[in-house]
Amino acid sequence: EANLYLMDEPFAGVDATTEQTIMDVMREVTANGATVICVHHDLHTVSNYFNYALILNIRAIASGTIDEVLTKQNLEAAYGEGFANAKTTFEMKPPTNDE
Repeated sequence: EANLYLMDEPFAGVDATTEQTIMDVMREVTANGATVICVHHDLHTVSNYFNYALILNIRAIASGTIDEVLTKQNLEAAYGEGFANAKTTFEMKPPTNDE
């Protein structure tokens, strides 16, 4: 097993059942100590799947917990007022006792 998994849009083109299966696998590998870094474009589901986020647009705009990163201010800084098609990168790590 790897310590780091890089995933580019693992939910693109899959149905809801497959999406859930992919998330189950990602949760399992993170529970075993691995880190998953995933490109994800759906801002509506980010908080359901990931613990940390990094918003990129030419440069890093914001990084941290989902609540810290997915703010109106950060999204507008990255993408302007029309940020619905924003590209974001999210990292899923195993939870720690202080989270």
